[in-house]
Amino acid sequence: MKKLLITLPILLGVNLVFGAQRLVLFEEVTNASCPPCATYNPGMEAMLEQLGDTQVILLSYHGWWPGFDPMYNANVVDNTARIQYYSVNAAPSAIIDGIINGNMASPASMQTDILSRYSLPTPFVLNLTSTFNQGQLDIQADVSVEAGANPNDLNNSRIHIVVTESLHYSSPPGSNGETEFPNALIKMLPDANGEGFTLAAGGSQTFTRTIPVDSNWELENVRIIAFVQDNASKEVKQAATVSFLGGTVYGTITDANGNPLDNVAVITPAKTVYTNQIGTYEIGTFAGSQDISFYKFGYEAVTQTISVNNTTNFQADQTLQNSQVGSFNGTITDASNGSAIPNIEVQLIANDSLDQVILTEMTDANGTFNFNQVPISAQGFLEYHTVILTPEFNYPISVDSSQAIVITANNQTTSNWDIPQAEFLIVSDDNNTESQMIFEEALNLYSVPFFTWDIDEKGQIDNTKLSTLLKRNVIWSTSETPNGFSTSDITTCETFLQNGGNLVLAGVDIFDDINGTNFESNFIGATRDGSGQTHNFIRGVPTSDIASGKLFNTAINNSQPNRDALTVSTATVGLGYGPAGTFAPALVYNEGANYKVVASGFSLEGIGNPNGTPSLKDLDFLLSEISNWFSGNVSVPDFSNPTPNSFAVSQNYPNPFNPSTKIDFNLPSNEEVTVAIFNLKGEKVNEILNANLPQGTHSVVWDGKDLNGNLVSSGTYFYKVETSEFSETRKMILLK
Repeated sequence: MKKLLITLPILLGVNLVFGAQRLVLFEEVTNASCPPCATYNPGMEAMLEQLGDTQVILLSYHGWWPGFDPMYNANVVDNTARIQYYSVNAAPSAIIDGIINGNMASPASMQTDILSRYSLPTPFVLNLTSTFNQGQLDIQADVSVEAGANPNDLNNSRIHIVVTESLHYSSPPGSNGETEFPNALIKMLPDANGEGFTLAAGGSQTFTRTIPVDSNWELENVRIIAFVQDNASKEVKQAATVSFLGGTVYGTITDANGNPLDNVAVITPAKTVYTNQIGTYEIGTFAGSQDISFYKFGYEAVTQTISVNNTTNFQADQTLQNSQVGSFNGTITDASNGSAIPNIEVQLIANDSLDQVILTEMTDANGTFNFNQVPISAQGFLEYHTVILTPEFNYPISVDSSQAIVITANNQTTSNWDIPQAEFLIVSDDNNTESQMIFEEALNLYSVPFFTWDIDEKGQIDNTKLSTLLKRNVIWSTSETPNGFSTSDITTCETFLQNGGNLVLAGVDIFDDINGTNFESNFIGATRDGSGQTHNFIRGVPTSDIASGKLFNTAINNSQPNRDALTVSTATVGLGYGPAGTFAPALVYNEGANYKVVASGFSLEGIGNPNGTPSLKDLDFLLSEISNWFSGNVSVPDFSNPTPNSFAVSQNYPNPFNPSTKIDFNLPSNEEVTVAIFNLKGEKVNEILNANLPQGTHSVVWDGKDLNGNLVSSGTYFYKVETSEFSETRKMILLK
């Protein structure tokens, strides 16, 4: 691979006293929550900008007082070491060439101090270069001493090499209102102590450092600073600086008709940017000869070789030609009767170059979909690796990654799908708490088809819609907020049961919401017992049609503080509280002429095994028992020893979680599997599995740590389960 070289020598001549021109080092101690810093920094920065980086260079250390500062937290060790090296105890503070304490309230006096230092010759010449090489930054500092230099000026010499970044925040990260932080310390190489050296007059020495390029860096704002310091007197004898990037490339991208193209990826070895709405772009890149590529889905990619230097901008305009096209069609039918299924959203997904391509069509009244004029790549074909079928109602969302859909130029590809009817309708009525996800994963893990109606997204479900339900089995998942199961919800469920159906009520404090209603007395046949005894353990009573004798635990991650004891009127007790199930009723079931209903005094989705750990298997067992009691209306497979025949990835459990969570997945055959964790920026946080596993259901636990064993912060993360033939990514939330 070619190396791209950036160089900025600091050698401006030799004077009569055998001295080189110096570059003054201005070190500042600041903090993002320091009010005086916000007052004095603008004047200081304006003064330094006026002098320019041929006379002075700023290096900012961020302290731990008076308040929060993310730049300090990003490198506590180096920031602390340099601040303590100068015995600084106030912010803001300025140190000029290591020996002059600048007056931050007077930019004019600091300018005088800088120019005074700038006028003094130095025996040291410092030449600094940086090279981008296969994802890392190679830094070289060449130090030489002028011939005839005074030996006393060469004692106790140490070289420091620093990577900095000028940071911009959209909103203040601290409490002082500042959003701009120039040349903040990222890393001192190898550390804050630097490296000592001894040179005589006329001598020279080379120092090299290497650091991986962090994907979070805004490369155009990264700068390398090196300086030679007398470790005894703290005087800085010479400094040098070089920008990480060497030049700027800009231009306009148009189509074959001259129309500007937005969202075109402009790719250099340094970074990738995208054109704006008028088709223009500007990007900083490394100095030297390099390839720059232009790509947008639907157009043929173009690569151009350019040469960039530190002093001029390079204009690179391009015209992109339309891609070749093919077509893809098919029909979606009901697996049980072969009838056409209309109004299914069909998504065709591929990873093409940089981007994930998602194309969408709907099936018509005949269950047919047509993707016409599908763009493909320059080689004449494109493999679409996944098809997602999203029905309007009555059918499960289906994901097919079993075989690639290969679309070739000027040809038609056809694929048809038969999809099963949903055995369960899950109504998510939980005020965005996503509690229904546990039921989804319990059913999904063992390939039981279901469809979810999310009230937060789709609005209330009414009996007009429920009357079209093919398999009349509903899990209604509610929230623990007051009136989470509302009066209108109760009316809907009453009508649904009267019209014939099976209902599982799941959630927290359901019996508070239905207290005193006809629904409670006429359909549930049980009420809340305020004096009844509850317990962490629940067990199926011996005579129960549901989970007879089975022991469960409801104390999962302290998720069930509001367990309700029940008392029955017309209902039957299915599970009772206590190790023997002899305390108050915990789950009841009731039936009428054409309906069956199950309700619990605890959060059904929060049960686990007797050891108190989350267990989808135990929830699966309970659902299978309920399903079997629904008189054969639901054909649920034997959950005890399932043999997966397809890939499936479950939602992590628990979710949200703290401190750890479990991820389950199915393998239909022996596979090499990786499970990786990513943050919102797409950066890999950890790889928690890389192994060859046999066919079956497998689990892996993430403990909330990164690759270095450090606990990550709260937030949204993604986990990706990947084999040679399958890949699925899901979202999870870590709360602390």
